[in-house]
Parts: sequence; structure tokens; C-alpha cells
Amino acid sequence: MSILEKKEIVWAVREEWASNENGFDSEEIIYETMRKLIKDKLTSEKAFENFKLYYISNKEVFTKKIIHELIEDCHQICNADNGKNKSELILLAKLHKLFLGTNIKK
Repeated sequence: MSILEKKEIVWAVREEWASNENGFDSEEIIYETMRKLIKDKLTSEKAFENFKLYYISNKEVFTKKIIHELIEDCHQICNADNGKNKSELILLAKLHKLFLGTNIKK
């Protein structure tokens, strides 16, 4: 992950995802999850599979707005450093397929 991609992630978390709704600090939860993924040296494919399982088990919390913001932020992070590479394009396609292949709540 490049420095520009890391900066884009920090911006997205602070601007789009940070909240204290439901009595927890979402910003810290996101950063803690990312630190664990990096520490465990999880591949992008394995991280996607973990997310897919989480999404399938918790579809009710993924509103149309949240899905739109997730996809938008993923594209911004991938474009942060010289555009999208082949592996990023494949994961983005899988993400689109995951979201479009399920019923999205308004």
C-alpha cells in the first residue's frame, strides 16, 4: 500500500466514516481492524472473503447510501497512486458483484 493510498484511507475514515453513533467510536474500530489485518499479513483476497462473510451476515446494516459510499471510497483509494492496477480492478469488480447480487435496502 502506497503512502498516497494510506492518506486517502485516513481522509475517507475521518470525513466519511467517523462517528460516535450507537455508543462506539467507528473511526477507532476501523483503524484497529486495519492494524490487525496488516499485522496478520492478510492477503487482499482473504480480506475480501472476510468482508463478504460479514456483509452476507449483516446485510440489514448496509443501506444503499452506505454501499454507495463504500464503493466510491474504494475507487478513490485505488486511484490515489497512479490509478487502478489489475488486482484492484478485480477486487472492485467482486465488490460490485457482491453488492449488486443482493437486495439493497433503501
